[in-house]
Amino acid sequence: MIFTWLDEKETPALSQTDRLIGVMFDLGITTKTQLSVIMGWNATRVRSTINNIRQKAKPKDRDEWIQAVGATGRGGEATYSLGALGLTHAYALLGEDKGSRVPVSGQIAHSLGINEILCRLIQQKGDRKGVQWFGTKQASQYVYHHMTKRKFDEKRLHTGYSVKVQPPKKGRISPDALCGVNGVGSFFIEFDTGTKHGTKLEDQFHRYFQLPSETNMKMPTTIWVTVDEKRAKRLQEVYWNARSDYPKDYKFHEMQIFVAGAETSYMLGDHKDGLKLDLVLNEYDLAIRKAKRLEKELEDKQWEIKKLKDDLRDSQSESNQWEGRHESEERERKKWFDQYSRQLRRVKDMEKWLKKVEERVEKKQNGNMLEKAQMKAVNPFWTEAKGELPHWMKKMLEEQNH
Repeated sequence: MIFTWLDEKETPALSQTDRLIGVMFDLGITTKTQLSVIMGWNATRVRSTINNIRQKAKPKDRDEWIQAVGATGRGGEATYSLGALGLTHAYALLGEDKGSRVPVSGQIAHSLGINEILCRLIQQKGDRKGVQWFGTKQASQYVYHHMTKRKFDEKRLHTGYSVKVQPPKKGRISPDALCGVNGVGSFFIEFDTGTKHGTKLEDQFHRYFQLPSETNMKMPTTIWVTVDEKRAKRLQEVYWNARSDYPKDYKFHEMQIFVAGAETSYMLGDHKDGLKLDLVLNEYDLAIRKAKRLEKELEDKQWEIKKLKDDLRDSQSESNQWEGRHESEERERKKWFDQYSRQLRRVKDMEKWLKKVEERVEKKQNGNMLEKAQMKAVNPFWTEAKGELPHWMKKMLEEQNH
């Protein structure tokens, strides 16, 4: 905890130089103003201690103890961090041999933003009593050792490992800070500079959502602090989009999103009256988002139905064209069949007529030969019968014809 460096009862052997180096070690990149607020020292004491540390070192090593990183603090204030020798000294005070990890200039905005959350909390509260603050490393260790479920590992039982359990899975959360306020609660702190986008941001929410399901420990409230209102709304959108992927009865721990400065009152307990309203508004917002998503799915389904109808209509059109050709061919076949039927009936009628003639001829064979001859002469089918007539009959017929 950062305030352990300042507690003379807990760390009586530390010098003023040690305390400043220890606090800067936890803050990463900071300003003299932030150091003054957090340590409770006036500006002169902070400035003189920094100068003393640098002056005691050789000129070429002064930046290796405390270095100026850039002028991007409040009002263009200079920012500072420990150099390689300063970090080595801090690790020695902690009894650790970790080498050096000099902060880079790309971390300035993020480090200052985290530190400002602590400064605002101390200033609004009036002092640092009852406040506990753990930096990124200590917060990550808390998650690792107290909030991550691990299984006993038999392979480690008879080995040199000091820990006889399996290490947790990768991808666990690494909060920017862990803060506790007596009488209020504990909070994971996440400071968002507005530079993280896409799936990385949503994945971070998922890691927080999934952590409580591994253990039965109560999850600290996660407080997101960001740079402006526009970014806060964007974080809320990502939060609700990520949350909509889980079952309705999934238990989420409390998570709040603030524009920088608005989080302080919440951390000091001024939020109980608004919890129910926030919950209702959040659930309403979630319902609206689900409705919009379902509306989009409905539009997609309607488009698919329209396409299927168009395809069906095209198929029906082709079918109708085929049926039209089929009907035309059927009419032609029917017309030809009707003609054939009429010709067939005429043939049958002719056969009937011939049969009747034959019957009449047979009846009159023994009758009047003249009548028989006339019938044969009139009927072209019986012209071949002329050879059967007597000579006198042929002569008589010829005279009649003339």
